[in-house]
Amino acid sequence: MANSQDVVAWELDTIAYTSFGLVRVGVFLWGECSERTGVFNSWKGKMTGKSSLLHVLTLVGLVLSLIGPMTATLTQAALPQQSGGTIVTFQEGVPGDTGTLDTTIKYNTSTTSYGSQVYGEWDTQETQGSNTPEIALLQFTNIFGDGVGQSSLGSTINQAPAAPTLVQPADDATDVSIPATLEVTVTDPDADPLDVTFYGRQVGGTAPAEDFTLIVIPDTQNMATSYPAVFNSMTQWISNTRVISNIVFVTHVGDIVNTASSTTEWERADAAFDILDAAGVPYSVGPGNHDLGGLYNNYFGISRFSSKPWYQGYYGSDNYNNYSFFSASGMDFIIINLQYNPDTARIHWADGLLQTYSSRRGIVVQHNLLNLNNSWYNQASYNALRDNPNLFLMLCGHMHSSTDGSAYRAETGDDGHTIHILLTDYQDYPNGGNGYLRLLTFRPASDEIFAQVYSPYVNTYLTNASNYEQFTMTYEMPGSSGGAYQVIGTRTGVSSGSIVSISWSGLGPLTEYEWYVAASDGVVTTTSGSPWSFTTSGAARSYFPIIFKNFKQYRGSRLYAYWDQRDVPYPAQVPGVVRSQRAP
Repeated sequence: MANSQDVVAWELDTIAYTSFGLVRVGVFLWGECSERTGVFNSWKGKMTGKSSLLHVLTLVGLVLSLIGPMTATLTQAALPQQSGGTIVTFQEGVPGDTGTLDTTIKYNTSTTSYGSQVYGEWDTQETQGSNTPEIALLQFTNIFGDGVGQSSLGSTINQAPAAPTLVQPADDATDVSIPATLEVTVTDPDADPLDVTFYGRQVGGTAPAEDFTLIVIPDTQNMATSYPAVFNSMTQWISNTRVISNIVFVTHVGDIVNTASSTTEWERADAAFDILDAAGVPYSVGPGNHDLGGLYNNYFGISRFSSKPWYQGYYGSDNYNNYSFFSASGMDFIIINLQYNPDTARIHWADGLLQTYSSRRGIVVQHNLLNLNNSWYNQASYNALRDNPNLFLMLCGHMHSSTDGSAYRAETGDDGHTIHILLTDYQDYPNGGNGYLRLLTFRPASDEIFAQVYSPYVNTYLTNASNYEQFTMTYEMPGSSGGAYQVIGTRTGVSSGSIVSISWSGLGPLTEYEWYVAASDGVVTTTSGSPWSFTTSGAARSYFPIIFKNFKQYRGSRLYAYWDQRDVPYPAQVPGVVRSQRAP
């Protein structure tokens, strides 16, 4: 599989597949490639080169010949999505259609066989050798139309702006003049005009960033069934210790109840979370397999959260998948709760959130991710989201035993950063789980997250490090707390490929600042990623008067003095009027 040479796309209004009795809307992609090991570059949605009549006729011939058996093959669950390997991206999504998915091909070998099943290949010449032009037809159905999740016919495929690139000042630069001139280069693959916004803040301060705690509530299904007092003890302890423990957010990993249709169980869960509501503790939930298909949305639906300031939105028409914001010690976070076994559309939605809010540190909560032996139970969401550099933590439950309730994996994102995956579930312990909570204490000064398991019901910590009850995860954080990012300014209508600059005034001398830039094409916003930083130059210029001792010589005239400009080599001086008066 190889570098793309030519790709031509046609949009067909309707195609009647009489052999199946169906009418579908689809897109045909046709192109020439060479078989060689390497990356198959993303198709950018533009026709290039060989769009001659011969090729059109060839395409029509292929379409006519493939209405039968090959159409059936190509529409069977599309190409298998292998773990790892090369990703071929044909579509980047359509603005305004939240159900639109990227169309990708994944393979983990250097051939075009896509593993053991051949759903599409380049002119059946897999053994032809390298540098041999090949031809293939790929069909993607149900992308365009008027149905749910489809894009309207004639929609324009919009590509996100590229991340702004730094011009000046250099990252970690020192002795930067005041006011500072900030410059970046912005580009858009569709050549759309861009609105470019600069954000900045002072780094740190004199006080180190304070520790803060994220609380994870594991599966509470047995407590909702038989031990509501234990359930209440968990949320009551969180409310009581919110200030002293600096608890900034709480999330539930799913399986809130055992029987999704049980009003009694949901009432008990509702009462437990009412304790958090009364104390003003921010929290989020997502359904496990025991929560789906019942009364979840009656008790933990959109209406429960819509007025809460941390709650930001949901997927579709229910609260099975939702996301929230919180901030602590100068850092901004996004936490996404996904339902049990989320499908591709919902995972794609989460991926879009992590990209849209790339300046926020990402946490994803999904009920089923790991097994108790630290192996993967469901790796799909991790595979799809691992290319987001802001994703650092994934939380889950679901798997349990009477002797263990923790599991952990440290995985590597596509850019080399660590993604921590952590399971917590003690439902098989006495009293429906004994009220065990997962405590994650963030320690910015030492770049650590300290993980503990604690039960307020029995007032006990579980401290076995070998099965990840109590251990430390490494995570880079700013060691001192800075304020929230402020908008420095916005430049509108910037042409793609331009260098855009802004002046940042009001800065202090010998002070470190950090900044980033967001570029928007009106549909998608892309940020510059990790913030850049610089330190301003020495003391701001200050002037001190030279005192006149003998005023008589100036009798009857305006007094003048020289002011010493102390931050340049002495004796540089500038004249200045002191005031109008008559000397004594």
